[in-house]
Amino acid sequence: MGWSEIDPTVFSWRRAVLPSGTWMALVYGFGGLRDHGGHLSFSPRLPAQWKRLKFPLMIQDMSLVVDIQPESVTYLLRQGSTVSIYHQGEEVQLPVGVPCTRLLS
Repeated sequence: MGWSEIDPTVFSWRRAVLPSGTWMALVYGFGGLRDHGGHLSFSPRLPAQWKRLKFPLMIQDMSLVVDIQPESVTYLLRQGSTVSIYHQGEEVQLPVGVPCTRLLS
């Protein structure tokens, strides 16, 4: 069976799900995002040939941007209250509007 033989409602569903699966693979995989009982942690890593991976996260009233580059990652809390995250096991406080850069190990 080819793509042209699939029912249009299934095809529309698949188009909606595939991008979200890709986003999750990027954020949870290369971004290293984990949720430990409401505490966010990141252990980011980029493939050698990539120059950057940048993504937003909206969690409740918090808007966070994660910008991963080959040797560092910058976290920017754009909205919400000061939040504590973990970067490669180290606790990091993120106040609103203040970029926080950490080296990748």
